[in-house]
Amino acid sequence: RLEVHGAELFRSFAKIGPMRPYAVVAVDGREVYRTGVALSERRKPTWDAICAIQAPHAPCRLEVFVRSAGLVGKDVLCGAVSMSCPIAGAALHGECQELTLQKADEATGILRITLNLSRAPTLLSEQDHSQDKAGAFSTSRSFRNSFSSLLFDSVVPADDLPEVEVVGDGAVGGDAVDVDEDDYLAVDVDDRTAASPLALVGDWTCVATDGLEEFLKAAGLGYIQRSVAMAAKWPRWEFVLNEDKLVFFNHAQLGVLKEEVLLDGSAYQHKDLQGHPLTSRARWEATEQGGVLTMWRECEVGRFHETRTVAGDTLTFVLTKEDGKSWGRTFKRK
Repeated sequence: RLEVHGAELFRSFAKIGPMRPYAVVAVDGREVYRTGVALSERRKPTWDAICAIQAPHAPCRLEVFVRSAGLVGKDVLCGAVSMSCPIAGAALHGECQELTLQKADEATGILRITLNLSRAPTLLSEQDHSQDKAGAFSTSRSFRNSFSSLLFDSVVPADDLPEVEVVGDGAVGGDAVDVDEDDYLAVDVDDRTAASPLALVGDWTCVATDGLEEFLKAAGLGYIQRSVAMAAKWPRWEFVLNEDKLVFFNHAQLGVLKEEVLLDGSAYQHKDLQGHPLTSRARWEATEQGGVLTMWRECEVGRFHETRTVAGDTLTFVLTKEDGKSWGRTFKRK
């Protein structure tokens, strides 16, 4: 049970007229509750709202977003709080906490909450959740997999929602690689391909994610889900060369995803941050500017491929599904 008492905002976030602040609660990236709009003491809103959550699995992360409802145009994010949940099965009977709201690494206010955690005697089933009416979050497999992947920077596409990570209309500098049907089954490795991917080794910081909101809109995600995805911390990538393996560390919002990439074209098994299995093949191609790492992936909901193009101190990531939809990120070397 989460009690959202109120907040104190350091400044006004309304573009026109007074602020109309409300709070949104998300568990593992999915909205589970929102308060009403506070119409008095707008920079010190009081909600005293109680959010009771039951789930079939222990959650990993709890997030609370404070937003201001716009009279004209979009709602505005005032700040957010993100916290890891206690160990599964543990009981927590907390006291009121004052947590710092942040937006773009800037402290924007104080949020007051009380969190009580206990093991419920009965849990809502997957079927119960899927029948929830509008306003509750969906727990269908495709929604859960696709949205969690977008938010937490893992790599599982969905069959009818966002296909993991994208930039713009399919290009973030560089072009996506055209892939034939047979490329998913066999990858040829020649001398040029087998060159050591030294250009990729090192730390990379994400500096741009373009076109994500438009992509999520086209995929059918609602405003709150898009806001959660847009507010998620951008990842940091790290590549280490270990003999015939390229070790990839994805420092994402909910943890570190480690993947040992085989560069000889052979298939290997891998799991994302959500534990979903993937079968992958990889190929490195050296270029005058750096090189291109192409990865073909298969999972239960489809096939897709990723390219990571290095040109000097810039790395461009593009993910493309079979239907041609794609997006990506831009990174700079640290």
